[in-house]
Amino acid sequence: MSTAQSLPPPSGAPDAAVVKEWLVGYIAQLLELDRSEVRTNVSMNRYGLDSMSAVSLTGDLGAWLDREVDPRLLYKQKTIDSLADYVAQNHATMPPRRKK
Repeated sequence: MSTAQSLPPPSGAPDAAVVKEWLVGYIAQLLELDRSEVRTNVSMNRYGLDSMSAVSLTGDLGAWLDREVDPRLLYKQKTIDSLADYVAQNHATMPPRRKK
């Protein structure tokens, strides 16, 4: 079973399917679910993601993409499908991640 962390970072703009795969793996691992239990077309709120989980998810997604991902994005893009589509379409305009 692949996990979110095992997917190599995308080179260039990621395809929505790749982002979706990463998100499904991340949520499955976070919630200790089988990947088949994660539905991509339902609100991520359904999985009980709180604000701390949202910050962790967007931080880890940003690290994988090497882009800044605003945690508030999860309030606008409520499903895995819509978040993956948004990232794929807007990757070029997302600011690069700040190096610490």
